[in-house]
Amino acid sequence: MLNQDVERLWELQTVLTQLSDREKQLTSKPESFAAIDREWQAANDEMNRLQQSIDQLTKERRRVDGELSDHQEILKKYQGQLMQVKGRSIADRSRTHPVGQRRSEIALGYRS
Repeated sequence: MLNQDVERLWELQTVLTQLSDREKQLTSKPESFAAIDREWQAANDEMNRLQQSIDQLTKERRRVDGELSDHQEILKKYQGQLMQVKGRSIADRSRTHPVGQRRSEIALGYRS
């Protein structure tokens, strides 16, 4: 009877050892899978880095577009002011120039 118990213990130990070996095989990845996993992780990290870069550049683009819009408005304002100054300058010269004076008089209905 003792001999039978020892044999059963031996069989049980053999089965447990085989079970442990199988569990190790299931939990460990073959090297080819590990290489693919590392490659995927590297690509995923690069994609995340590039997405962060895109997000940062998008924010910068919005800021620059806002500045451009502000400067375009200022430019329009100055162009309008310049046109007013040019218009006044031309009107002033036409009043002081003899031909311009005559045209102004004709336009106003005066005759000399």
